[in-house]
Amino acid sequence: MYFDKSNIKSIKKSNNTIYIDFGTYVGFYNELTKFINSPWMPKEIFESSQIFVSEMSLKVYKIKDIKEDFLILNLIGYESTLEDELVILNRIGNCGELSKNIEKLLAVIENWVKTQAADINIRM
Repeated sequence: MYFDKSNIKSIKKSNNTIYIDFGTYVGFYNELTKFINSPWMPKEIFESSQIFVSEMSLKVYKIKDIKEDFLILNLIGYESTLEDELVILNRIGNCGELSKNIEKLLAVIENWVKTQAADINIRM
């Protein structure tokens, strides 16, 4: 799935369930938890990042068993070693929710960066 300005409106309107490739999620989750659990992570970014964290007792689905319209999210940069194994994160239900939460997370990060830049300029 690729988010850009040309397709974001249709993605936001979609009620399709998002399944995440389990193999790519495991690699992503390991990297993510290193960052969000570090002592320097700002509280607001930590809280906004929780959409990607799920209990690790995830139910694994097979594509052939899914009886609804759905989308598969592959997390780029992480190799999938498992075939046809998908999970659903409990904080991401559909495309619209995912899009909204990603926009919120990016806004929080942007605001934090601007605040830090302003603090640095004031101190210099």
